[in-house]
Amino acid sequence: MSFVVNALFGMKDPFGHALMDYFHGQGADYLIRRDDGHIDYENPVLYFDVYKNEVPVLKFAQGLILDVGCGPGRHCIWLQELGYKVVGIDKSFLACKIASDRGVKLVLNANSLELPFNKPIFDTFLLMGNNFGIGGTLKGTESMLNGLWGIATNSALIIASCVDPEKTDNPSHLAYHRRNLRMGIPIGQVKIRVEYKGIIGNWFNLLLLSPRELIQIASKSSWKVKHIFKNGSQQYFTILYRKPLIKV
Repeated sequence: MSFVVNALFGMKDPFGHALMDYFHGQGADYLIRRDDGHIDYENPVLYFDVYKNEVPVLKFAQGLILDVGCGPGRHCIWLQELGYKVVGIDKSFLACKIASDRGVKLVLNANSLELPFNKPIFDTFLLMGNNFGIGGTLKGTESMLNGLWGIATNSALIIASCVDPEKTDNPSHLAYHRRNLRMGIPIGQVKIRVEYKGIIGNWFNLLLLSPRELIQIASKSSWKVKHIFKNGSQQYFTILYRKPLIKV
């Protein structure tokens, strides 16, 4: 196994500490606070096993795979067991440590938005668990997609799971949508932070996109939507393929 660490080691990491406590058998509920005061409570169990509804879309994976925001390695481990070569990357040192301890063969502790690669070597990118939105804004997401294009082989795919912000009747979320519209930003652009046992993470933006918005943003990048799989809930899955570079 290989675990590569960089300067992110010292950053405060409430999410990583919650994962580590859960990994060692302790209760580890953490909270996600939105900048309007809305709070959701989560349990790290969500990040340790592949879900049944993810299996069909993961079967599109091919070649060398980069799991962007791999967490404790649930997708890496599942794909390794099927014989794939997988590289996991996560900005959480503790998540990377857990992934390595669980058997992920290559884990990089690095910022998923500043990928430490400079050659087109990857055939598949995983952006699961809302990681398609880690760019935080429309511009940031376009930049992320263009960055992936630069390290992708000609037949590369992106496999992603997303949450459609339009599929809600929660008054708190609808009020947040209206606020975003007044500010001229997408309704699914949320500013959040993670808190756990007195450890308070930094605020960051996460962009939740409807299928219609995802198709629009992909059209402005070097990728094109190939499939969208809906299951009647807020969650949906998508496959994108790399558009060839047109020389003029």
